[in-house]
Amino acid sequence: QRRSRTNTKCKLSYYQSLMYKRYQSNSPRKPNIALQRLIRVGVPVFVIGTGIYTIGKRVIHDNVAPASASEMKDTKYKVRRKHQLEPTEKEPESPALYIRVIEGEVFAEGQDHFSALDAYAMIEYNGKKKKTKAIGSTQHPVWNETVRFKGAKIGQELTLSIWDYDALSSNDFVGIISIPVTDLPTLYNETKHFSVIVKDLDGNDTAKVTIAVEFSGYNGK
Repeated sequence: QRRSRTNTKCKLSYYQSLMYKRYQSNSPRKPNIALQRLIRVGVPVFVIGTGIYTIGKRVIHDNVAPASASEMKDTKYKVRRKHQLEPTEKEPESPALYIRVIEGEVFAEGQDHFSALDAYAMIEYNGKKKKTKAIGSTQHPVWNETVRFKGAKIGQELTLSIWDYDALSSNDFVGIISIPVTDLPTLYNETKHFSVIVKDLDGNDTAKVTIAVEFSGYNGK
């Protein structure tokens, strides 16, 4: 009788363990709270971080060009004629002013914050402003870029200023120069190449810029 009772208890405990395992397999699992919290917090952070990186990369790409490897080479520069404009630009139907901003040199003596900068040029003529792209981290920027003032006529003063581009704060002023009418071309389709020295607000020389200027008349007149 004792053996039969013992066998009966063993059978009951065996069946009970089988039923418990079956119950465990059929019952819903407890949610992983830590994993849910990680997903809830991590996914938005990842999405926001990706968006900030994409926007920042695009802003820097649109405003700062890499420094040219051929900055210090001697190159002959010419102002682009009307047939050399970008394909998206239309042929000018009126007089226009073409300014080729060729290259520059930032003076580092006494100007510690100008030792290396993302320099761009701002040109103003007859109340209108144009600017070049910024050249990244150099004292010898080579822009080699042409800006056009459509409808511009001979007889106005030209102003050129140099700035240090900053993606995270306001741009830093480097220097400015006003070029009188007498130094500019006096005839249409005449090109003048020359260098100018820009100065800060205290009158100190801060940079040297080489440019080419041409007034283009309608139908070559």
